Amino acid sequence: MKITFILVLVGVTIGLTSCDSSTNGDNIAGKWKGQNDEDGIMIFYKNGVFDILNKDGKSVFEGEPKPTMTWEAITEVEPHQLYITMTAGNKTERRPLGIYKIKNGKLILSEPMTYHRTLGGLDLGISRYEIPKDFSGIVKVFERME
Repeated sequence: MKITFILVLVGVTIGLTSCDSSTNGDNIAGKWKGQNDEDGIMIFYKNGVFDILNKDGKSVFEGEPKPTMTWEAITEVEPHQLYITMTAGNKTERRPLGIYKIKNGKLILSEPMTYHRTLGGLDLGISRYEIPKDFSGIVKVFERME
């Protein structure tokens, strides 16, 4: 009886974790081309590295030293969240890319609201981000290339 219960529990756990691959955070790995040319091509490498290519196929991340970009998908929350971490020299910045879902081979991304601190009309930088709760606003759509 005890062994049967454990086997059923393991079977249910495996079934629940593999029933919908469209929401699996690992499913985002690959190349995604924006439906609009200005969105470029986002590349989520399986090793966690991230890049965006412009319409000429060149990385949009430049500078000295060249920044290292990584991505992180948080799939424990609904909707799933996507974060990008940029490291250049000794400076590291983590920012939300937004919420996402993958449906019918398309990556649907809703970007966060960005709030800036100002002083007399002078922009003092970003004060905070507000992650969207759903996809009711403006979304960007990317099609899987690979």
